[in-house]
Amino acid sequence: MKIFKHILDDVFAGLPDPPAVHQIPSARTRGFDVELILKQKSVEKGLVAHEPWIERCKQLYNISKVHHGVIVAGPPGSGKSSCIQTLVDALSLSNQAGTSRQSQGSRTTGNIQENQHKLIKINPMVVDDCQLMFGYPNVNNDWVDGIFTSACRKANRNQSTTWLCLDGPLNPGWADNFNPILNGDKVLHLKNGDKMFLSDNIIVIFETDDLSSASPASVSRSGIVYIDKDILGWKPIADAWLESRTPQEIHNVPHHKFTRVRAIGIMMSYLYKDQGILSLYIAINICNSLG
Repeated sequence: MKIFKHILDDVFAGLPDPPAVHQIPSARTRGFDVELILKQKSVEKGLVAHEPWIERCKQLYNISKVHHGVIVAGPPGSGKSSCIQTLVDALSLSNQAGTSRQSQGSRTTGNIQENQHKLIKINPMVVDDCQLMFGYPNVNNDWVDGIFTSACRKANRNQSTTWLCLDGPLNPGWADNFNPILNGDKVLHLKNGDKMFLSDNIIVIFETDDLSSASPASVSRSGIVYIDKDILGWKPIADAWLESRTPQEIHNVPHHKFTRVRAIGIMMSYLYKDQGILSLYIAINICNSLG
């Protein structure tokens, strides 16, 4: 590194010193510890604060401070949805703790609403026509909002931070409509020629299994958090499941033989007995994803 600096000094001799870089204040300096609140919220939600998974939650938080469009990718059962939901709940919890430390007289309703974080999940594949998602002019040329544009208008009117999560395959057919939003302008071009500007308190999240079908335009404009299946593994899921069972059921499970295959088999049997075939299908998907 020293040799490289000397080469730069020789090549760019005579140039003035670069301006001082002002570091962005971290969450810890702003009065709260993101990792601590994430772990606290994970325990409240009945999850296990697995360290690699917590690191992905922190990475999502840091990237959301830089990009207003973030892609969260990973196989099914890797903890993507729980990562997003836990982070949003933790940020709301941290802001509530910050306002509780203020005096009662200085607290206002507007500040409390501004500190709130809420998550809105949208499945873009639920409709096969993009007009139903992004709006269209009717026969009288009156504008009719779609699912996403309606959610954006409501989020623009709110003072709270809104996380719009689009959960589905990142196909260019619908994802490329977000490219103007992912730019610095944060504007959505409507079919009638109007422009819908998104406020700074809106964060767009794309939750998908992989990026094989994503266009380079969408990927290059977004921050990416990839959660591999090895990040979570099977043991945190099994531990969280055990904590939700009764003492009698836990007593019947031999912990010294609690391997991956046995853990998934026991969970599948209880899920099928308690909630039927739908939970059995979910358990089989988890088994395949943790493979």
